[in-house]
Amino acid sequence: MQQYLKETNIVNYSDSIIIQLAKDLAKDCKNDAEVAKNCFVFVRDEIHHSGDYKNTITTYKASEVLEHKTGWCYAKAILLAALLRANGIPTAFCYQRLSCSEYEEGMYCLHGLNAIYLKEYGWYRVDARGNKEGVDAQFMPPKEKLAFELQENEYDLPHLYSEPLDVVIKALQAYNGYDAMVQHFPDIQEYNSSFCAVSYLAQQDAILCRWKQYCSGKEYREPLEYALELIATTHATLWITDTTNGFENDPKDTQWLMESFIPQTIQSSIKKVVFIINDDSPLKKEIEIQAEALKEFFEVMLVERLSDAT
Repeated sequence: MQQYLKETNIVNYSDSIIIQLAKDLAKDCKNDAEVAKNCFVFVRDEIHHSGDYKNTITTYKASEVLEHKTGWCYAKAILLAALLRANGIPTAFCYQRLSCSEYEEGMYCLHGLNAIYLKEYGWYRVDARGNKEGVDAQFMPPKEKLAFELQENEYDLPHLYSEPLDVVIKALQAYNGYDAMVQHFPDIQEYNSSFCAVSYLAQQDAILCRWKQYCSGKEYREPLEYALELIATTHATLWITDTTNGFENDPKDTQWLMESFIPQTIQSSIKKVVFIINDDSPLKKEIEIQAEALKEFFEVMLVERLSDAT
C-alpha cells in the first residue's frame, strides 16, 4: 500500500500550498471517506477541465494544477492524488480508453481518473474531471458514479497504477494548450503491418502478437519493440503469440529475441505466455522447445484457439 502514498516530482504534495489545502479540506472530518469526498469535490468543482474551458496552458504537476486552477482529466487526477496522499489516504491512478469524438470524429484516447482506498469500502473509483451537461460524477461509496458509462469499443484498463502512465505525462509535457493537446491525446495504439499485428486485449489483460507471414530484420523486430512499449503502458500480465501463420525465424532475429526481447519481457509485468499453434503445424516441435525453456520464467501454454488462451 505504501506505493500509493508516496510523493514524486509530479505528485508533489509537500508543496506548502497543497499541504495547507489538504489540511483545510480535512478539517472537522470524522473519517477518511469524509476527507476523500472534500478533496474530490474540490478538484472536480474548483479546478477547470482544460478541454471544457479551452485553456491555453497544459499543467501536469500537482502544484501547477492548483496554481493555475486548470488541468486535463489526467492532471486533475494528479492533484487529487496529491491532496489525498497528503492526508495519508492511499490513492491510485486508473484509466479508461474512451471515444473522444467530441474533439474529433473517430478518435479514441485514454481518460484519467483515480481509485481511493477507503477503510470501510476498500478501493473505490472516482472521476474528478469536472461535471457539465451530460456528465455527473459523484462521490457516493460504495456505489460508483463516474463521468462516463462505457460504450461500444470502450474499456477500463484493469490495473491500479501508483504513478501516472508515462504516455500520459509525455503528452502533458510536450503539448501546451488546448489546440495542441486535442491533436495528441495519449492513447493505446495498435501496431499493424503486412507482417504482424500487435494489440492490447483489455478483458484478458493481454498483449496479442499475431504473425501474418515470413519476415526478418526491421519487419520482425519493430512489432516486438512496440509490444514492449505496450506492455510498459498497460502492465499487461499475459502474452499471446499467434503462430497459426508461423514461420522459421532468421538466425539473427532469433539471437536478438533471446538476447534482447525475452530478457526485457522477463523483467516486465508479463506472468503468462501462450502460443497459438495448430496441432499439425510443422513448427509445433520448435514451439514446444521454446515453451519448455520459457517455463523457468513464466506460466506457459500451447493452445489451438485464442478463446483457449486464458
